[in-house]
Amino acid sequence: MKKIFLVLGVACLVFVGMAYNKYVIQDDIFVTTEDVMKQARRSSVQTVFHIPVIRASFTAPLPEEEEFTKEIVEDMLKEREEKIKEDIEEAKKALKEELNEERYESSLTKLEKWGYEPPSATFIPLGALIDEDVKFPDRILVTCKIEEEEIDPYKKEYAEDVLTISTTADVSPDTAKHILINLRSKGYSISKDEIKKSENVQLLYFSPDWSDSYPTRLNWKVALEGEEETNLIVGYDCRGIFETKPIPEGRKVHVIAGYHELKDKFKEKSHEIKKLEQKIESLEEDKEELQEALEEMIEEKKEEEEKRDISQATYMDVRYGRVQLEYLQFISSASGTFLGNTKAREDFYGLGSLRGWGWYRHDLELEKMGVILTNAHVVDMARAFEMYISADKEVMLIVLPGKPFIRYTKDSDFFGSPASTLAIDDETVISWDFDCGIMITSPVPQYEKFKASLGDSDLVEEGDNVLMVGNPAGMQKYTTEGVVSQTNFSMLDRLDSDYFLQYLNKLSYNYIKNSSFWFDTPIGTGGTSGSAVWSLDGPNKGKIIAIHNMGLVTRHTFFGAVDDCSDDVGYLLSGSDKRIADSEVKDFAKLLDKRFDKSVSYSTRYDDFIEKFPTFKDFFEEKCGGYQELSGMNGGVPINKIKQYLQERGLNPDEFDWEGLKDEYFEK
Repeated sequence: MKKIFLVLGVACLVFVGMAYNKYVIQDDIFVTTEDVMKQARRSSVQTVFHIPVIRASFTAPLPEEEEFTKEIVEDMLKEREEKIKEDIEEAKKALKEELNEERYESSLTKLEKWGYEPPSATFIPLGALIDEDVKFPDRILVTCKIEEEEIDPYKKEYAEDVLTISTTADVSPDTAKHILINLRSKGYSISKDEIKKSENVQLLYFSPDWSDSYPTRLNWKVALEGEEETNLIVGYDCRGIFETKPIPEGRKVHVIAGYHELKDKFKEKSHEIKKLEQKIESLEEDKEELQEALEEMIEEKKEEEEKRDISQATYMDVRYGRVQLEYLQFISSASGTFLGNTKAREDFYGLGSLRGWGWYRHDLELEKMGVILTNAHVVDMARAFEMYISADKEVMLIVLPGKPFIRYTKDSDFFGSPASTLAIDDETVISWDFDCGIMITSPVPQYEKFKASLGDSDLVEEGDNVLMVGNPAGMQKYTTEGVVSQTNFSMLDRLDSDYFLQYLNKLSYNYIKNSSFWFDTPIGTGGTSGSAVWSLDGPNKGKIIAIHNMGLVTRHTFFGAVDDCSDDVGYLLSGSDKRIADSEVKDFAKLLDKRFDKSVSYSTRYDDFIEKFPTFKDFFEEKCGGYQELSGMNGGVPINKIKQYLQERGLNPDEFDWEGLKDEYFEK
């Protein structure tokens, strides 16, 4: 029996040894290679950047020793002059319509003045009581209250009243008689003699056609101070003049009246009128400038013409059609790893959420945020503003910051979840020394259980098996396996490193020195930056031991879309002598401040695009580099260096379930 048990025991040990490479115990649970692969794929995300580019180029090719004559210039200026004339006529027409618009409010504004001493005993000019530009109402009759009666307006005694109404209302005598009949039937008289004797003077305000059966009664009056019951008004002139009963010398009066106030847009001078006048003035100046520039241009062209330089282009070149601006959008993607959701803190404060202005940082209105680990050179695509000029100086590219998004799977929305760069204490969490950065996005509660764990890269041995998940050439969660080739080998240790050492600054030196982890997972470049390297062996199994940031395999395929917007961009530039290359980022950002157009089609392949715009080839050669096809040459940054940086920048290791810095670290 003892022999049987001994044999079984030895067999068990052999079985455990054989299975060690496939199973390890973590927290009393067996973790298989398949488990690690599932976890790696679940926590892997795709970082996407929609990159706007402004392309400036000359509209006409360089002339092949073509003679520049006065006739050519004159034809060009004549065409431009005709366009200016049309613009002037349109501006004048708009100005005329503006000036013919009713300038005064239709409602009446109350005018009240106490203690006014009239300059005349029988007339009070209301204009003297108002400093503003106003209009006094017409269609007002001064009446007094009498007994209601039916009259015959054709009698001689009413002839003067008919004449008064006809003159005041500018109507025919027949219409005046109808108005008089209506007034007398309602108990009103317009007879001057009766008004002067009456103690009940009233002013009636009529509609434009004087057809009111019941005109509006106005509470206008002129009364001696202390004798408010008696209204002294006996007549009214639409120029704003009251005729009154005699006012004793030295006595002050109380005046109540009304007027039409000038509309706000016409006070002083309307903004619209000023704008139109300025446009006319500007167009006239343009015309003069063109005429004055004619002789100058001819003289300049007589001299030996140097090759054109697009970097010296100005707004005037765009305005006069010598230079065109095109707006293009490119899409580029990389990889990242989900570390979990974290609660926003007060020190997680950046410059705010300014996605339309080229600054993509988080918005602290979110209580929580999802944390994505990737490379610094990946995050930088949301921050970089660059300019490139072709070798022949015919084309300039202005590359604006890309709009960042996070996609979780191949079935995610085309744009995914809007992302930004984490900022703590007003500075983004990006390290070029360790080529790492943190992006944040809206949290997905159910995704928390798939967060990745960071291991201890000091425990990794050369020859250990590893797994990598990335997104090469726009693919999703491309998974490969390999082994660790080197745990601490820098490109600075190469035999020919002295060639490029002379060109390195301190940041570049640190970048290369710390990218010291090498492995041979055959995944390829272009979209794999920021991919996590997972351990399949030993105590680190199921944890990330490095972040991929270098690979010398193949160049990725690029996709893009072109949309012409020369007019929009040209309008945004200000100043006739302002060079396009010197324009501030925000001038171009205004163009991008609109919501992202989801109808844009990213269907132009790299080769087709280069064929259409050959000058872009230089840009991509410089931007992407000429990679050699060296299989197995994948480099990365050991995870301990990244953990060190993240902890020093304020991320709490306990919150993300990875071991923090040891006490001895701070004794270095």
